[in-house]
Amino acid sequence: MADTDRLARQVADLMAREAIRDCLFRYCRGIDRADEAMLRSAYWPDGTDHHGP
Repeated sequence: MADTDRLARQVADLMAREAIRDCLFRYCRGIDRADEAMLRSAYWPDGTDHHGP
């Protein structure tokens, strides 16, 4: 059972990393293409991003 639990944890970790990577790629692609909709998809609906005055 311990091997099954360890494998499940590894799969969950890999899935989380891939989700983070996907979010970063959407952010970068949105910046590169000046695509506001794609850029917004990298944030939570109520997220904010301030870049100075």
